[in-house]
Amino acid sequence: MALPAASGSGVLPALPVFIYELDSKASAEWFSTPANKSNFLEFYGTNITIKERSYNVLVENVPISFILDNPAVIADIEKKAGLPPCTICKAKYIKPVACRNQNQCTAHTIITFTTKQGANHAIKFGLSVAGKKVYGCKLLPEPIRCLKCQTLNGTHIAADCPKENNTCGTCRGQH
Repeated sequence: MALPAASGSGVLPALPVFIYELDSKASAEWFSTPANKSNFLEFYGTNITIKERSYNVLVENVPISFILDNPAVIADIEKKAGLPPCTICKAKYIKPVACRNQNQCTAHTIITFTTKQGANHAIKFGLSVAGKKVYGCKLLPEPIRCLKCQTLNGTHIAADCPKENNTCGTCRGQH
């Protein structure tokens, strides 16, 4: 069996996980063939899982009547949007239900799609969730902030900070 080339692979020290990162689109297409995927899993053993790429979309002001873990509700959203079945793999509220205001009617949600076409459709055309038309936007990662010097450039964290003194996150003073 000829395995596709990988740009980097390694073992994460804290977790029993082996990451095999593909180096090209051709390699990814190789994995999309069921026979090749099966051969790969056979070669490496039964404890292997291939995680498919997913796309997170932030959807704001979703009615709290939306039941996240109901497959029929998810299927209804996909159907109304004209998406193929199983395009939405999961949904979760950003804020825990226990922390909601008593009078709160809507909440922000992260909806995870299995295809970029599904995610783009939700961003461009919106979704009908619990009878309300809602629009999504790309979920951006939180910026990396050094908690010692308060920079947001993402080049370092507090443990590796070159500054000698701590900087206050409120007034930028050195106290």
